[in-house]
Amino acid sequence: MTQTTEKYGFTKTNEKITVTFNGWDGKSYDGESRRMAVWTHPNHPEKKFVNKKQGGFERIDGTHYSIDAFFTVTDHMVIEKATGIAHPEVDYYWSAE
Repeated sequence: MTQTTEKYGFTKTNEKITVTFNGWDGKSYDGESRRMAVWTHPNHPEKKFVNKKQGGFERIDGTHYSIDAFFTVTDHMVIEKATGIAHPEVDYYWSAE
């Protein structure tokens, strides 16, 4: 199986980062962290992104779908309640470009 290294104009790097979604993922409300690959985008070379595919969404007609979203790694640090360690929070990213 081949890993995707490019998606929607983003490029996956070899760098890993530990982040918290701080509730964006529907479960990390106490700052639970996860280690993820860093992605970059040529239009925003100063920013780091992480990619998350998440399912469990339901349309009004009852069919289900998932999203494949990019999140910006922010400078805002959140303390993980279980460990007391601070990790950068991610923020949902969208672009109308």
